[in-house]
Amino acid sequence: MPSTGYRDALNDALERMDDLGYERGQGVDLASHGPMGAEALAALGHEDDVAQWVGRYRRALDHHAPPAA
Repeated sequence: MPSTGYRDALNDALERMDDLGYERGQGVDLASHGPMGAEALAALGHEDDVAQWVGRYRRALDHHAPPAA
């Protein structure tokens, strides 16, 4: 059984990814799969693995700044 709860794992992940832009930020192709990946891990019962996954996600991809409003 995970020692970290779903809500805590997901909130921590979202806070740790809050400063990231988009993986693909050229033109209209804007995507950030980090929140979805973190939520999928937590929903599948891998709450204790979410923090480590977020660290790898941050290092694995270049992130572009969000577009201007």
